[in-house]
Amino acid sequence: MTSLAQIIAGMTADGAAQQAHIPETWMQGRTVFGGLVAALGLESALRADPELPPLRSAQMMFMAPPASEARFEAQILRRGRSTGFVGLTCESAGKTCARGTFVFGAPRESEVRHDRFPLPGHLPGPEDSRLVPPRDNGPAFFHNFEVRRAAGALPVSGATEPEFHLWVRLNDRADLAPVIAMTCIADCPPPAALTAMTAPAPVATISWQLDVARIPERVEWVLLHSTSQAAGDGYSVQNMDLWSPEGYRIAGARQMVAIFG
Repeated sequence: MTSLAQIIAGMTADGAAQQAHIPETWMQGRTVFGGLVAALGLESALRADPELPPLRSAQMMFMAPPASEARFEAQILRRGRSTGFVGLTCESAGKTCARGTFVFGAPRESEVRHDRFPLPGHLPGPEDSRLVPPRDNGPAFFHNFEVRRAAGALPVSGATEPEFHLWVRLNDRADLAPVIAMTCIADCPPPAALTAMTAPAPVATISWQLDVARIPERVEWVLLHSTSQAAGDGYSVQNMDLWSPEGYRIAGARQMVAIFG
């Protein structure tokens, strides 16, 4: 199975863009897994300007399903003394598939420092949480992750409280920058609205935003809490929170999901 690091290593320059070959093992139905698109887009941004400060925020809009060959073009929108804004376009098979914006910011001195939402202490750790194995008829990309359920509902269980806590890590984590691994992991879980379904139906991410509180020095397990806040008319608005095993908040995310059932 081709790892994320191997896909990145195989990316080649195509003018101002980066060309990537994406194997079938990273597909989600007929499209590429969104977390991989975001991770490869971030890698393209970092290649466009290797001196960018740490990532602070990423916004992605998914418009069409990319094929196995995808082109990622990063454009420096603004580069200040402490911040950088990079626009991203992903094209595949002659169409625009995704657009994104990455915001980078250097650390600065500040008297404001707090972490008001630490890791929930009542939840079991990854070793004590139940393994969620990939399904034979499930999305191919899921085989690249180890997922363990700490709490919450299962997909397609008719849950009245559509939320869950999952421990997630990449199976192959070698040679990956922590920020790239974190970005990919953050989109791994299925939408929380899936737990409210009583029968399987397709879902698709429309927009996704990741706001970074602290990038770990290395990425092993990540605890993700996903909750659908409101759903109707075939759409769900959901929030996600990410923590490190050490107990500090890594990031927060927000997602708009289309539900076809």
